[in-house]
Amino acid sequence: MPVFWIMTGLVVLTVCCAGKKGAVPKRTASASQENPIRIDHTHYCDSDDYECSACHVRFQKKSMICPHCGVHFTGTKTDDTEYDEELDEELEWDEEEEEE
Repeated sequence: MPVFWIMTGLVVLTVCCAGKKGAVPKRTASASQENPIRIDHTHYCDSDDYECSACHVRFQKKSMICPHCGVHFTGTKTDDTEYDEELDEELEWDEEEEEE
């Protein structure tokens, strides 16, 4: 009986570790979308980052293919929400320093 569990463990370990490192995963049904877009998140203090509208993963490289799910973007949209929040925070800090 212990041999059965050892063999089962080896099979599971082999299957889990068989994937290629660095390979772009194939497009999955959950990641498919009719017109996927890349959402550009601008920042005031940090470097900009990007988000896939299909799988909602954020990434740093400005690419027209999602590095996580492999979907091809049909367009882009800019989201300045984080930029505005960071700018407001910076201005509040400046005002506090001026008051002191």
